[in-house]
Amino acid sequence: VPAAFDSAASVPLSLEWTSAATGDQIALASFGTVATQRQPTWSQAGGWDLGDADALVYVDAGKAVAFGAELPYEDVFIPPSASNGRGAFEVSIHMKTHTGGATEAARQVDVGKFKLVFPADACDGVTDAAITYKNPAFATWEEVTGLGAGAYGQTFFSGKVSGAAVLMFSLTMHCAAGTHA
Repeated sequence: VPAAFDSAASVPLSLEWTSAATGDQIALASFGTVATQRQPTWSQAGGWDLGDADALVYVDAGKAVAFGAELPYEDVFIPPSASNGRGAFEVSIHMKTHTGGATEAARQVDVGKFKLVFPADACDGVTDAAITYKNPAFATWEEVTGLGAGAYGQTFFSGKVSGAAVLMFSLTMHCAAGTHA
């Protein structure tokens, strides 16, 4: 089924069932459609190990340490009662450490910094209330200041982690309807 998500498409919906009263097969063909979304480019190209496979390099596979943001793959429902017509969704920041290091110490990261960039005109700025998770392996987390509208960052230290996709940080974003780049 992964090939079904190589591009966006409109898929017809049909139902078939057996009548409990008569035992006859009943079919309701093409009663509606559902739109599928294209699988994100970074995922199609191998996820973390995207490297130079795409002009839009999200993660440089040559780097020993990298960050990635996990966003919702599906559309986000915005209820009519939503304040400012904005939908809420979770963004998780993961870190890949130097997994090829010869020793545990070489594979660990004990200090780091990341920046999340978003369209300032379509999304609310990040507040402390929006933060839902900070990796407890690090005793100290500090917001990076001076980034300007449409950017948010954190520095972390006093801890150690290692792994291929360590959950570091999560927050709830609020953005207006639309496709945002």
